[in-house]
Amino acid sequence: MALGTASAGARGVLTFETARARLLILYREDRHVHGWPPMSKCDRMEYFSHRRSVLKVAMAFVAAGLVLPLTWGRALAAKATQKAAKYQDSPRGAAQCDNCALWIAPDQCKIVEGPLSPTGWCAVYSRRPGA
Repeated sequence: MALGTASAGARGVLTFETARARLLILYREDRHVHGWPPMSKCDRMEYFSHRRSVLKVAMAFVAAGLVLPLTWGRALAAKATQKAAKYQDSPRGAAQCDNCALWIAPDQCKIVEGPLSPTGWCAVYSRRPGA
């Protein structure tokens, strides 16, 4: 006799097939009662492939959220070179380093690297309020 089958005369014996059929009926009834009609194989595949793609996108956002701040922090921490900021040792009219909002006395800047002249000027100049 094969596994999971019962003899023809055995009534009331729960076989694998009948147990499976009963569970499937209960599962479908439960899903139907709660507003979930039974899904076909194609529907299940579509549902899970959509779910996987949503999870992949979510994981990409999580990874980007972990990696990008690290790279931004390095980029923000690095100062611009004097050449990139178009620094010059002479003022440009009334605009000069010692009345810039980014100036750190006696010879530093928050954005441009290196020692700078208080009477110098660069392209990132921003007038200090009240100066």
